[in-house]
Amino acid sequence: MKIEDVYSDEGLKRYATTLCGNVTDAEELISRCVIACLENKTKVNEIQQRGKLKNYFVVMLKFQFFKQKRDERIFDELPNELLDNESDFSFEERKDRVQWTLDKMHFYSRGLLELYKQDSYRGISAKTNINYMSVANGINAAKEEFKKIYNQMKIVVLMPSLSAVEYHRLLVPMQRFANQYGSDVKIVATCSEDNKADKWVEHLPPETTHVIFNRNISNQMQPELVISLLRKKGIKIVCDVDDYWHLPKHHLLYNYYTKTNMSKCIQANIQLADVVWTTTKTLQSELLKINPNVHIVKNCIDDNEEQWKPNKEVNSSFMWAGGSTHKRDLKILSEHVQGIDFNVYGYLPELSYIPKMFPNAKLNGFKPLHEYGDTFNTHGVVLVPLIENKFNSMKSELKIIEAGAKNKAVIVSNVEPYKNHIKHLSNGLRANNTDWTKCIKYLSKNENARIDLAAGLHEYVTRNYKLNKENKLRFDTL
Repeated sequence: MKIEDVYSDEGLKRYATTLCGNVTDAEELISRCVIACLENKTKVNEIQQRGKLKNYFVVMLKFQFFKQKRDERIFDELPNELLDNESDFSFEERKDRVQWTLDKMHFYSRGLLELYKQDSYRGISAKTNINYMSVANGINAAKEEFKKIYNQMKIVVLMPSLSAVEYHRLLVPMQRFANQYGSDVKIVATCSEDNKADKWVEHLPPETTHVIFNRNISNQMQPELVISLLRKKGIKIVCDVDDYWHLPKHHLLYNYYTKTNMSKCIQANIQLADVVWTTTKTLQSELLKINPNVHIVKNCIDDNEEQWKPNKEVNSSFMWAGGSTHKRDLKILSEHVQGIDFNVYGYLPELSYIPKMFPNAKLNGFKPLHEYGDTFNTHGVVLVPLIENKFNSMKSELKIIEAGAKNKAVIVSNVEPYKNHIKHLSNGLRANNTDWTKCIKYLSKNENARIDLAAGLHEYVTRNYKLNKENKLRFDTL
């Protein structure tokens, strides 16, 4: 089936008519779906080549139908079961609050609630051709979504410092989250004078509903005590984990972790948390051994930030960016970057070894976090070397997400996590340790390859890493 065939397909017309109740609205629904398909030609062409266009179009009909239901009327009358706090508002305030809440909800949830006002679960199932349990689960989830937004969650995000981890995993997504769902999100600097020694627990805003942190909640290395105090206040605890907590012996922080018993401390945080967010399936599998409630929330960048706007520079300048903990990874390139324009970015005091390892490299300091994405602008290719071991296999694919957002070609080590995302010669190059020179020479001499690989990675990243979608996963687990 081709997209132009959907107008004459009797099965699709019957299904659209069942949804809409009449032929005229059904034809309009089909037209809206065709327009949506034409706006997303790349994805639709792939589906068409797999022979799955009709199945995809049925799903499109459902979603466009729910979207229409969301848009066609004001939701000022809802079942009382959803309005637990109606006594706190006057009639007009409640009406405004309900509309504000529904404006924040996903269109699918809003559509289900509109149908729920008019029909039974079984009636909705028959009308939409969605099985009964899916309808019931969907409406129950929509009710929960409504209640969370209507009652406005009050979330505290703990920030011991503003490192790249806190920036990408907490600050940026939770700032967007506050706008997306109308939640009251407050950032608390746990290392400030007022909050040292875990004193922040005493200074929490009234009616705090959630506390979110990365890895360790306690400066005093006493997560059991801090979490116990929060539980007594009825606060839900969310632990975000982006790295494996058992470090290899060669890691720069191994001695510190050993001296402070940090690995055991992080494990206690994970075990005691109500919810754990993490970055990959590999890391999730380890976390599930400690806590049964672990959810993958992928790393994303905020494409509304100017620093992450795509850049069209596709020259033969190569770059690497990272911290001092990547010294062994960077050494992989030591015999492969001679004779090219190679640029290294990092914290300069920690990169004193670079001139000896790479005599011809240009050494540059990191830009501030809110400008870091501009680092990519003057380079065409990003190098992402990584030693293969258990610790590294649990890292996220953030480096290729950044490169893809900036429309850059990449060469990555042929190891997890990168080999799970880079398809060789399609959206990047995968190099075994002996392949780096060959891959670098190929891209240094082939502008068309740089353009094609950069475009492939940019399309992959923009399709698979959407901050609003990942925030919906955060929302659903809170």
